[in-house]
Amino acid sequence: MGNLAVGFALGAYRVSLPVAALVIGAVSVAMSLAGLELGARIGAVAGRRGEVLGPVVLIAVGVAVACGAL
Repeated sequence: MGNLAVGFALGAYRVSLPVAALVIGAVSVAMSLAGLELGARIGAVAGRRGEVLGPVVLIAVGVAVACGAL
């Protein structure tokens, strides 16, 4: 959904297709790598509790979205 919004915005600014694809790809790769690094660090600290912490965070985000907080 986020990349769709970015695509619309880049299209509105008349950015060429190759540049838009590069921007979207670069941001997606950067955010994925940041998530992997953050996940590894949190996993090292949380240990086995991370198996419980992960689903709890996902449920909390889902409830927040459903309630309109995010």
